[in-house]
Amino acid sequence: DTLEEIEGLVRNGFKEIVLTGIRLGSWGEDLNNGFTLALLLKKAHEIEGLKRIRLSSIEPKDLNEELVDKITRLLKVCPHLHISLQSGADNILKAMNRPYTTFYYQDLIERIREKLKGVAITTDIMVGFPGEKKEEFENTYDFAKKMKFAKVHVFRYSPRPGTLAAQLKGKVGEQEIKERSERLLGLSLKMQEEFSRLFLGKTLEVLAEKRRRNNYLTGLTDNYIKVAFNGPENLVNEIVKVKISEIKKGYVIGMLAS
Repeated sequence: DTLEEIEGLVRNGFKEIVLTGIRLGSWGEDLNNGFTLALLLKKAHEIEGLKRIRLSSIEPKDLNEELVDKITRLLKVCPHLHISLQSGADNILKAMNRPYTTFYYQDLIERIREKLKGVAITTDIMVGFPGEKKEEFENTYDFAKKMKFAKVHVFRYSPRPGTLAAQLKGKVGEQEIKERSERLLGLSLKMQEEFSRLFLGKTLEVLAEKRRRNNYLTGLTDNYIKVAFNGPENLVNEIVKVKISEIKKGYVIGMLAS
């Protein structure tokens, strides 16, 4: 039972749990008892001692109104959603058998951002899928830039024997795939910095996780910003208030708030 597992983790001192799985958003549909992911979030939110609930990757079509409502209303649910995009070109999405368009995706993100201020939206994008010409890649690059993601996980397409994709025409060369990947990764770093900069000078809650070699403690805010700050060892696994003071490549520097 998922709730029992969460309760056990909390008894063992865990402050944050991550709900993960294939087609996470459709969790519970096969149980035929009305127990959906939205209801699981509500029940988990009631567990005493649990401070944060984070969702792993979720499909755009699985983010129905009930689920979005729970995510935006339940305070323990982290304002961080990893919503898979895969491509910013509609014809490539169709070739991938993705059941949505860029218009649908953009509208979904805008509705979530309107309801949940400061939310981090991260995503997956694949480059070099068969048929992805330079124009389609530029559409993907421009769409990602417009969406202002907090981070993009970039995957390079590689054929898998026996799959439909491996039989498609329009193969992209390895060097071209490498260059496209590097461009998107560069954009991702820039957008990550821009997202973090929105919180410069602000005080955020950080779950301290470990100490780095330079003696800084590191941890994540609820909206997925990696923070490094000076502090004693006994703060590990504690949620502390940290004022963001400096933006670095891939993380931010802060200081314990008094």
